[in-house]
Amino acid sequence: MNLPSLVGAMSLRAKLATLNAAVAAALLLLAMLAWQSSSDQDVAQARQVRLAEALHLNKQADMVHDALRSDVLASLLIGQVPQLAQEDVLRHVADDAQELEDALDRLSTFTELPAELIEQVRRNRSAARAYGQSALELARQALDRREAALAALPAFDGQFRHLVGELEQQGAQIGEALREAQLMAAREATRARRSLVWTCVITIGVASAIVALMTLAIRRRLGELCSVAQAIADGDLTRRASTGRSDELGALGAAVDRMAGSLNTMIDDMRREARLAAFGQRLSDALDMADREHQVCTVAARAMGEVSAAHPMELLISDSSRAQMERVAEHPGAGSPGCGVRSPYDCVAVRRGTAVTFDSSADLHACEHLRGRACGTASAVCVPVTFMGRALGVLHAAGTPERPLSPAQAQQITVMGGQLGMRIGTVRAFERTQIQAATDTLTGLPNRRTLEQRLRALVASGQPHAVVMCDLDHFKLLNDRYGHATGDAALRVFSEVLRDTLGDGDLAGRWGGEEFTLLLAQADALAAQRTVDAIRHQLAAALRGGRVPLYTASFGIADASMSSRPEELVQLADMALYQAKAAGRDCARIADPATLAMLGKDARRRDDPTGDTGIDTSIDTVTAEAW
Repeated sequence: MNLPSLVGAMSLRAKLATLNAAVAAALLLLAMLAWQSSSDQDVAQARQVRLAEALHLNKQADMVHDALRSDVLASLLIGQVPQLAQEDVLRHVADDAQELEDALDRLSTFTELPAELIEQVRRNRSAARAYGQSALELARQALDRREAALAALPAFDGQFRHLVGELEQQGAQIGEALREAQLMAAREATRARRSLVWTCVITIGVASAIVALMTLAIRRRLGELCSVAQAIADGDLTRRASTGRSDELGALGAAVDRMAGSLNTMIDDMRREARLAAFGQRLSDALDMADREHQVCTVAARAMGEVSAAHPMELLISDSSRAQMERVAEHPGAGSPGCGVRSPYDCVAVRRGTAVTFDSSADLHACEHLRGRACGTASAVCVPVTFMGRALGVLHAAGTPERPLSPAQAQQITVMGGQLGMRIGTVRAFERTQIQAATDTLTGLPNRRTLEQRLRALVASGQPHAVVMCDLDHFKLLNDRYGHATGDAALRVFSEVLRDTLGDGDLAGRWGGEEFTLLLAQADALAAQRTVDAIRHQLAAALRGGRVPLYTASFGIADASMSSRPEELVQLADMALYQAKAAGRDCARIADPATLAMLGKDARRRDDPTGDTGIDTSIDTVTAEAW
């Protein structure tokens, strides 16, 4: 394994520890080198100091040597110079002799001096000792025998000159040694500085190389993480950064991978939700165009095919009584799963008010209606179909335990159930509203608005038809005598008679008050006359039961041959009705088209039957008597 690979295999903690160790080692090396250089300089400086001290001692010895000769010469002048005392001179000679010997003794102990120089110092010390003894003897001799001392003086001067030469030579050698020590110290300082500089350069270079290797490895790893993070940010959620390493960068890579996984999961969820929302929107758009319940069922079947091509599905919806459910839609390809539920509250999904999933019909908690099917063991999803909290039915989808509906398909089924319930409930409510708007609440027959729309449609179609105006005779007297409840019952009995008597293509409705209108399709005035006779007969039979007091009705008939305008047909039938009233009631009259010319500007006012209607006076008189 090469160095880059070895560094790359190191953990981030190990890399940082290596960096710290490299810096610490560099600092330690520099400290050691500085200490060593300082020590060498201290040694060189100490040697210089010692050599300077040796030079000083040598000069001191030379001075003492000169002073000793002066003391000897002074001893020769005792007696001639009054100020000179014999004891003082002898003491000075002895002291100087001893100081000279001590100086040379100390100088001989300087190990910093060269060996040959130390040997010379020792010889000079012996010579100085002899010179001191000679000076002391000569001084003593000068006190007793001055002439003998003067005779020995030349020999003493020879010793003096010899010692002077030795001390000068010795001082020169010490001075040379001092200069060499100074030069050596300067060279040592230069060498120390140079070594320190080179050591710094090498240490910094090595440390920089280590730092560079570690930094490169860290940057390479961070670059890989950055590349993966950028790829994830650009939408590539399949990229992963984890390499199985347990260091800090490995933990960071694992965190990036977890983030990518979470983003992938979140985006998958958003895509599923978007697909579900798109499915729900398409279903909603399709249901918005379904104005009848059978159209809603057709949309439901198509939606089943879009949810799954292989899973059987069915929509079971209850009738208006909510007592029975019937299959109103099934999968266009896979067919119906054949659920045996017959009423809404037999279904557990309806009772719970939420979608229910069964993994297998063999499970203990499986629905009983799922067991025993011809297909064998089955799985199922059941979604209640409700409208404003009221159960309408159930949306049922089945599969096998091995191939159940996916969670996404189950969600689509749930959306279907909610929207189908909303649309079916809305359609039914709208149909009830239409029926209520078109129906008279008391009798249950179509109201005047519905009759007018149907009459205009018949006239526009050009088909033969007849219009019959009906009015209960003496209805005001019946109301006044028996009360309004009896009057309402009489209106309901008459309505039942009309419903039982008219054919499928005919329409009977309440025009207002106690007045009714019949629209007879494919009929002329004579056919309408026969229908009126049947109604009168049925009314008489219905009143025999004693439900309400006996009453009769009058009828006016007009047909399409008399006019092509709806309002004129109604006016003709209305005028014929007044003729029947004038004829004694409980009868029918067919309108005469010629009477249209007799119509005035205003229609007849029923609240004031004696008013001017523009109709023949004889008819008005009879009408007034009839009312």
